[in-house]
Amino acid sequence: MPRLVLIDALNLIRRLHAANSAQVVAACDGAWQRIAKALEPSHALAVFDGKAPSWRYQHFADYKAGRSPMPEDLVPRLGDIATTWQKSGLKSWFPEAEEADDLIASTALAARSHNVAVAVVSTDKGYAQLLDAGVVQYDPFGRQFLGAQHWQQKLGISPSQLTDYLALTGDSTNAVPGVSGVGAKTAAQLLGQYRHLADILASEADDKAVLKVKADAKAALLAKTLATLRGDLPLPFGLSDLRRG
Repeated sequence: MPRLVLIDALNLIRRLHAANSAQVVAACDGAWQRIAKALEPSHALAVFDGKAPSWRYQHFADYKAGRSPMPEDLVPRLGDIATTWQKSGLKSWFPEAEEADDLIASTALAARSHNVAVAVVSTDKGYAQLLDAGVVQYDPFGRQFLGAQHWQQKLGISPSQLTDYLALTGDSTNAVPGVSGVGAKTAAQLLGQYRHLADILASEADDKAVLKVKADAKAALLAKTLATLRGDLPLPFGLSDLRRG
């Protein structure tokens, strides 16, 4: 079966830049070579974030507030990185708008509709919601797959519960608040009992944690919306365009 590798470009690049800013282009080339050797893709694409604000800002103006901007010395190197990758069979996508995670989700779902296996290369837990029989997540730094067992051990939930988990805990990475007074442990316990946010909100149980969620339902529903990846974005290419040369 053909395999499409989708790289969350800035998730990879910014970490490599933090480790060795002077040699970031060479480091990115080396990382791609290792990824290609490990995953053996027939198709590949590195996806960057768009310049325009994503749809999430329309729902929550403080989305990603306080996040450190991209280092100034890295910005002009992105083109060099993309050129180096292109020479090794990895195309890059610099979209005008939207976030890389939504674009990767949309591309992954399109590939699956053509019976193409997908490997998402990123350490971002948000991609766990995409995992199924045909979609895997790969950590290029730990050089390991992040499957259901990994997320069960790390968060205490199944990948299909990720958006409900973030609805309860919030997502500090993106400055998104969740339910006041509900942390990771309580969220995992609630989802172990009720499975999904909707089931918690529908519960009549006189339980302190359940009552907290119901009292802060608006925040929980917003956090879930923001955590859910879009899989319906239009793509300016076909699968054949991503075949490695």
